[in-house]
Amino acid sequence: EALVLGTGISDEDFASASGRIRAGEDPAEVLDDRYAVAFSICGTPEQCLALARDYKAAGIDEIALTFAGANAGDQIAAFGKAIIAAER
Repeated sequence: EALVLGTGISDEDFASASGRIRAGEDPAEVLDDRYAVAFSICGTPEQCLALARDYKAAGIDEIALTFAGANAGDQIAAFGKAIIAAER
């Protein structure tokens, strides 16, 4: 119950999506935008930094970032450039 609190995702929706993914369905087909908003930091590098700042303001002092896909190196570089630009 606490996992979905404040996400707009009902316990039933979460359980259904989890079951479908465990059964082999493609998560990209099962999960809608609500899941990305609730459980990830995603968007442009600048949008990701803004979301990270929101987490910090809420008291979160550590996050884990994962970059995936063939262009993960490019994603990491873009995020790093955004961090540097924001620090200036």
